[in-house]
Amino acid sequence: MARETAPRYPAPRHVATRRATHLGLTPPLADLQHQVRALCDKVSEQQAYLLSKMKEIREGDGTLLDNTLIFSTSEQSNGTTHDHADMPFLLLGGAGGALRGKRWLRYADSPKHNDLLVSILNLMGVEATTFGKPDWCSGPLSGLA
Repeated sequence: MARETAPRYPAPRHVATRRATHLGLTPPLADLQHQVRALCDKVSEQQAYLLSKMKEIREGDGTLLDNTLIFSTSEQSNGTTHDHADMPFLLLGGAGGALRGKRWLRYADSPKHNDLLVSILNLMGVEATTFGKPDWCSGPLSGLA
């Protein structure tokens, strides 16, 4: 079951030496961390810019952002350990009125990534109870819509 708390938005600052190396960045580690942080900040700035422009475009009774759903995440919850527990997922936009926004949801039972993906399908009007490999999906998340 989802617990709703005050909205706060995680910055995608997950430092991973391996990821930095794949991006062509070079050691030492402190310098790599700085470079990855700067890259993540730039991506976040561009995402904020896109959202602001989408909010300016009128579409029907709302805006383009109201009628859109953007799914944003990172490769790991902790880049240093490559952990996937407590993954930060952002759902941005109103999904045509299907998604209530300005919330921070935390699921105590650590649902699988595919549970969120099948929930997104449902928000888009696709009747589905599983996504991807059935062993990796328990079904749609409660309290998301």
